[in-house]
Amino acid sequence: MFPRQKRYHLTKEERIGIILLAGRDTTRHVTSTINAKHRTHIHPDTVAKHIKFNRTGSIIDASGSGRLKTATDESTSAQVLAVMARSPTNGTRHLSAQMGISQSSVMRILRLPSGTHTSCRCCSI
Repeated sequence: MFPRQKRYHLTKEERIGIILLAGRDTTRHVTSTINAKHRTHIHPDTVAKHIKFNRTGSIIDASGSGRLKTATDESTSAQVLAVMARSPTNGTRHLSAQMGISQSSVMRILRLPSGTHTSCRCCSI
């Protein structure tokens, strides 16, 4: 929808227009308004970054943003490893059903490098 074009630095007037319009419109509407009014065509990501910079002072994502680890946290990892140590012949599918987590999470936990499982016997040897 938005072809890649040569990059232009936005003028002060364009940046101010983005911030003023951002308070009452969507990012896409701000983009189309700015593109209709000024010589440069900007992408909605540019508008979003300017809004974020105005709000936070930076365009970097906040630390801790994103989904939290639930299936591969330390306590779950320790439980999975303990169950696997008790009955190593059971497969990952059986273990995932028993633990209530996905098979891929079980595989991820079992694939961790040796020495990273902090509260289990397998790494304290």
